Amino acid sequence: MSVICWNNEWTQPYESMWSILNKLMASNRIEARDAFFKLCRDNLKGKQMIGLSNRSLLLLGGLDANVITKSFGYDLIKENQQYMMNIMSWLPEGHRNNYFDNNLRWCNDCLRDGFHSLLHQFKLINYCPIHEKLLQSICINCEKQLQFAFLLEKKKNCECNLQHMNLNRDITCWKFTDYHLNLLPWLGVKNIDKINYFINFETARDLKDILSCILISLGCEADLKDNYHLNFSKMAPYIHNLKLKKEQCNDLVDQAKILYGGDDNFILCDDLYESVRQTFKAIDKNLRKRILSTHRSCITKFISLSKSEGEDIPEICPYAYAYVFWKHSLFKSDRVFTERTIGAYSKQNIKVLQFPIKLIEDRLLDLVLSYISEFKVINVNQIAGIRWLIMKYSSELLIGHFTKWMYFAKQYSTQHRTPNNIEMDQAPKVEPLIIIPYSKLFKFYSWRNKNDDIHWKNINLKCPYASTKTKRKNSTEISQHPLSLALNNDDSKISNFMMNYINRFRVR
Repeated sequence: MSVICWNNEWTQPYESMWSILNKLMASNRIEARDAFFKLCRDNLKGKQMIGLSNRSLLLLGGLDANVITKSFGYDLIKENQQYMMNIMSWLPEGHRNNYFDNNLRWCNDCLRDGFHSLLHQFKLINYCPIHEKLLQSICINCEKQLQFAFLLEKKKNCECNLQHMNLNRDITCWKFTDYHLNLLPWLGVKNIDKINYFINFETARDLKDILSCILISLGCEADLKDNYHLNFSKMAPYIHNLKLKKEQCNDLVDQAKILYGGDDNFILCDDLYESVRQTFKAIDKNLRKRILSTHRSCITKFISLSKSEGEDIPEICPYAYAYVFWKHSLFKSDRVFTERTIGAYSKQNIKVLQFPIKLIEDRLLDLVLSYISEFKVINVNQIAGIRWLIMKYSSELLIGHFTKWMYFAKQYSTQHRTPNNIEMDQAPKVEPLIIIPYSKLFKFYSWRNKNDDIHWKNINLKCPYASTKTKRKNSTEISQHPLSLALNNDDSKISNFMMNYINRFRVR
């Protein structure tokens, strides 16, 4: 391909490079590999293995600016960078690399029209600004996320070769009008770039007005519909001003992990780890005491796979289902029916910052490290504030995750399976949008959409066992776990059947 077929009228303002690449491939009848080697830097041509940083359609690090300008008539790389800067002009500079998703997010209606916007990749926008529909992020065919990058080994958009973008029509139909006008409200925010904050992108998909929630949390004016509920907390001043004893201060410094240089820049790994562990223990105890107090036998019966000989597999108590998969998914354990005791175990003398709950560990690390990078120097008195934020944030995540499994239990416990990736992605997000402005006074904003709000108290589950006697394991019931059957030299057909049954429950 010495000369490409291209018309600049085929693109719209803020159209993504992924969208432009697909049009380039369709108009020239070439594959992604051919397009990449036509446009890439000389040192990458012909290579079999190309790293993600060079294939990325956000960074565009592998493309040659001179070749791009010659092929398209103008510098697409510079234009893409300018669009990104326009979108992020009001965001804190220290976190701008985190605001665009490295996996493809799309609006089905836009793709049907042969268009994908760079704003679809912007994490603060979870609904298409054009069609106001929830953005998708998982392929309906292979149930996988798609990289926002050149897929050099595939012919189409996805690893399963599914063509997501509709380009099977006359090229002249690629001319759109006024698409970018609906994007303008997202580009007009000014004069708040001096305020830094933390936000949990992963749990905010069901909030359409994320931008307005952020502005209000930062003390700015913004229009927000009345169907949003704000739960605001701030740390008591007496906690923030706690003075530690001199000998305690010395101990803290001796155990500190130096992160960014300087003796004052430290955090207590042991202390923060233990704070999260105690938060989990308190929530776990509260759930077993309040919600699960009459379902403990149901939990034992479920994880032991107990049933009477000759009878079908018994019904699953949805409370037992929710609790078991909540707990095992938190610790990313697949051994649901073999690991009876699982929890957050104590540790001491931790040398590297870590947390006991694997599912939320990255989010907690993001919060602590972003706070430290913002303030540069962390003094002893601020440790109490960081601990308070970590405990507040982790409790929101843990309770929200349990609520999600209660939502799943209502449907999937009767089907004797766990939801697949697409079903989990399409489920309502039960965790609130958390915004934490960085200031001397610790504040914690929790936003929920009232229309989509799901609380565990509002999820009505019905246990199939009406009395305490029926919940308990009776003398005729024995464990049908394949390991137990093998030890008892039972029928291999039954063992194979139970193994297939167990495989229906995947902790994701």
